[in-house]
Amino acid sequence: VLSIAFSIVHIVVLSLVSLKVFSSKMSASDEILFSIRAYLTSEVFTYWALLGVGIAYHTSQLEGQLGKARLDALRMQVHPHFLFNALNTVAMLVRKGEQTRSVQLIAELGSLLRSSFELGATQEIPVPEEIEFIRRYLDIEHYRFSDRMKVEIDVPPEVSKAQIPALILQPLVENSIRHGLSRTLDEARIRIALGRTDGWPDLRAEDNGPGPGESIDKGLGVGLKNLRSRLNCLYGDGYELSLARGSQGGA
Repeated sequence: VLSIAFSIVHIVVLSLVSLKVFSSKMSASDEILFSIRAYLTSEVFTYWALLGVGIAYHTSQLEGQLGKARLDALRMQVHPHFLFNALNTVAMLVRKGEQTRSVQLIAELGSLLRSSFELGATQEIPVPEEIEFIRRYLDIEHYRFSDRMKVEIDVPPEVSKAQIPALILQPLVENSIRHGLSRTLDEARIRIALGRTDGWPDLRAEDNGPGPGESIDKGLGVGLKNLRSRLNCLYGDGYELSLARGSQGGA
């Protein structure tokens, strides 16, 4: 109804302007009736076309805002997740009476949290920043494993300029520690490797634990479920998350 009413009003206004600007033998009523018969269909179509563009733009803006809000919420879940794990390590050190190491760990935890919150709403960061963050995270985890934990980080120069999701390595490394390294009494080894496969960034966390006991589809806790949701929000179907037994054992 509004499209028809608006179109008629628009045609009437244009007809009256046309009569004022151009000389015509037709009366005002005849000019208006002629224009309505001639242009009403195209006017209504134009109205709906413009309305459709407006709705599409508004919807895309809203979807973008909702997607960003969901990504922010998912990423913020990472903070309390590893915070609780770190606090458990602090509690363990306190029970052992290791006050000096407890204070050092709390200081490192504060530095780690500060750097994570400084990222703000940034969803993708350069590889070196992510590596620096995961090094700090591993420094905290070293308190649990002492000298038994060995870490190798492999980042080729051609990959260091890439942009990757912020805090993406932490849940991968945590999964290796929780389901791999913590279940072995031997030297705990973890390798973080970044490379490219068919032009796409390839991020891996490998451990020498007992290996995966179930598929990634069944999910292994909050960390990996959160990671999958974040990747889906950022890239749609343009990502792959897989869990497999390593060539030398482990996951």
